[in-house]
Amino acid sequence: MAYKSQYEKDLEYAGERIIEFFGKKPKKPITIYTVLNHVSRSGMMRKISAFIIVDNKPICIARETKVSGCGMDMGFDLAYSIFHTVYGYGKPKYQEYLNHQWL
Repeated sequence: MAYKSQYEKDLEYAGERIIEFFGKKPKKPITIYTVLNHVSRSGMMRKISAFIIVDNKPICIARETKVSGCGMDMGFDLAYSIFHTVYGYGKPKYQEYLNHQWL
């Protein structure tokens, strides 16, 4: 059995929440909203929370997930990783079914 990092566990939990509300095959685009909670002094690690809106209520799918890296939109990277944890890298194409917004 392979050891899973906290990041992988957070992605799996977020994926389970998305399947719970949107199903295994999305019928419409999914918008994942991200909130920046913390940036390390070096700028190489961030804690980001992710939310979805269901029936006009925000649902937290990932709370303060540690995301490493810089030089790109790390909120989108988290949303993209969550989407592909659920739906894989084939179809549906993320360009058609994934939207990302910062809060």
